Amino acid sequence: MMFAWSHFLSLAAKLLNSANVTDSEIRTSVGRAYYAAYCSTRDKAVALGLSYSGKKPSHEQVWQFMRSGGLASNTSDHAACKHVGDLGVALRAMRTQADYFLANPPTEADAQKAVAMSTELLKRLAKL
Repeated sequence: MMFAWSHFLSLAAKLLNSANVTDSEIRTSVGRAYYAAYCSTRDKAVALGLSYSGKKPSHEQVWQFMRSGGLASNTSDHAACKHVGDLGVALRAMRTQADYFLANPPTEADAQKAVAMSTELLKRLAKL
């Protein structure tokens, strides 16, 4: 059975449902929201024709592929791919901040925003 990356998004949302959300739950929520978006997009990008080069990190290649239109054959899909890529780049920055910069922790509102952005990205991705 294949793993559904969207389950990471469900976990991200669940982590924010307690009365007293902890810093670790907030940080983990941002990370799970990002990886739900990234892994789902990576699989779609490969299906759309992405071939990796060894010159750049895989995350960067996926988001740049989508931002460039993902080999879409029509204007609507090109715009949707670009939007997915833009959301992915923003989510990646949020995830990096949450994972590596302890002095400037994300807030619960930041985590909620990451969940909302990932939700939007997955909806757009499903239409491609």
